[in-house]
Amino acid sequence: MAIAAVFLATGRAEDSCDDGPFAPGRVGGLAFPETWDDKMTCECRWKGGDVITGIEAWSTYDHIEGIRFKFEISGWTNVHGKIPEKAIQTQLTEWEATDKVSVHIWNNQPKGYPMDAPAMIQIHRGDENIFQVGAASQRTTFPEIPGIDQGAGIILGVKARSADWVNSVEFKMLKPNMVSSELVDIKFEENMETWSKQQKGIETVSLDGMFIQNPYPVGGKEQMYEFGGTIRKENAQKLIEGTTNLWGGSISTSVGLSVGVPQLGEVTRDITVSAEYQRTKLKQTEEERKEGKDLTWKVATADGNLLKPQEAVKCSAWSLTGTFASPYTGTIRAKWADGSTFEYFTRGDFESVGWTRAYSQCEPWEISQIPSGARLGEAHDITKRAVEFRA
Repeated sequence: MAIAAVFLATGRAEDSCDDGPFAPGRVGGLAFPETWDDKMTCECRWKGGDVITGIEAWSTYDHIEGIRFKFEISGWTNVHGKIPEKAIQTQLTEWEATDKVSVHIWNNQPKGYPMDAPAMIQIHRGDENIFQVGAASQRTTFPEIPGIDQGAGIILGVKARSADWVNSVEFKMLKPNMVSSELVDIKFEENMETWSKQQKGIETVSLDGMFIQNPYPVGGKEQMYEFGGTIRKENAQKLIEGTTNLWGGSISTSVGLSVGVPQLGEVTRDITVSAEYQRTKLKQTEEERKEGKDLTWKVATADGNLLKPQEAVKCSAWSLTGTFASPYTGTIRAKWADGSTFEYFTRGDFESVGWTRAYSQCEPWEISQIPSGARLGEAHDITKRAVEFRA
């Protein structure tokens, strides 16, 4: 099994036209020399997850004089060859990264001269002819020259050789029959430890609160109170891919066992409980995943939640929630039916929402300090079991 992956420290992949997940190709125009020279160029950025989504070309009677390509992420390349002062034909076309296109090239056949360049390039999306630039003079006879099929699918790159005009061009198409796709690594621009230290994105959320009092006069009955409940919240993970090319078509991308993402959790050190972002397993790579979490609380004091006459308590329940958000770079490992394996980058944005457990307390409070209109809960005589609340 062959594995090919060369990455730069910055996350930008090195270009490669000689080693990649390419379908067998054919050269339009003159054959490439055996050794690389200064007229040859490679426009190929598949290791960065970047694919070709546009083309612009200029032609005269016998040649494709100039040509350039657009990548989905990094944009337009320089012009290969040159832009003629008087172009017979020119066209610019773009398509979506997920579109499957087919490419044909016709070589020139000038009278009295040997073939020396591609004369026409044609691109179809399905049955639709979306691009056609090339010579149509009497000195070029297309019927006797069959088109050179460059393949169909996603264009990963182009290898070209040019000087005064384009002498040679070969489209590098993604080979078919991918059988699996797996996210094997993910790196975030934002630092999880820094976010935890700064408590960034973390806030306290009230779950419930009320005042409870014993209204009996001094010397009257003692009462008991209860304060508890359950509220359901959601932990969530959302991975948004910024590169839209889907190499595997209908094949979904699985998540490797070692791939972890930041999500808020609870940590106990000595006797101190704190909230911080922890690395948890990424559940999936498609859309948003949510998991319900029940936050339950119940106050139990040392005196058995006892209220003497004219005593009151202020009861509160709360939780901490944290939202971590960061651009990311992921590494996808794709495998084909022939056993070959290649890795490439994918980029996008990640966001997670996490909740700690519920916390609660009831603290002594002066009845005279209870705000007007505050939510009140009723204590009950010790012989009763239920707790009744009134707004």
